[in-house]
Amino acid sequence: MMSLSFRGRALAPLGAVLLGLMVGTPAQASDAGEIAQACIERIGDRVERASEQIRTVRTRTIGVIRELDDAGAPDAAIIHAGQEGKDAINRRASDAMQDVTRIARRCIEELESIEAPPALIRRVHRAAHGGRMAIRMMRNRALMQVNGAVRHALDG
Repeated sequence: MMSLSFRGRALAPLGAVLLGLMVGTPAQASDAGEIAQACIERIGDRVERASEQIRTVRTRTIGVIRELDDAGAPDAAIIHAGQEGKDAINRRASDAMQDVTRIARRCIEELESIEAPPALIRRVHRAAHGGRMAIRMMRNRALMQVNGAVRHALDG
């Protein structure tokens, strides 16, 4: 069973036992199940990579903000550093969500071309939706943390 995680907490179940579904011949069912499972795993991998990217940018940005604050930098420099970090977080999240959509679209097209069961196609749709939601949650949390670091630096 594949699941998304952020900081070790499961965010959304992505996988299920798919190979037992039968449509047409047993070979078709197995192929469709394997295709769907591989797609769900690729979505999960992309979400994990996005999580690492967002976390890295967030950590670096907060570090820069703290360094600027400790050095007595002007407020404008602190605000600028925060905005650059938030822009980078947004870019990485947007790229990852587009990748998840692309992965799912290609997989669904392949599943439809072999007349896979609708339940498999729905699972891929749900995995993609869950992946995009997890990325949004990570992005929003990172943006709030950067905003908090900027506020703290400006208020301190």
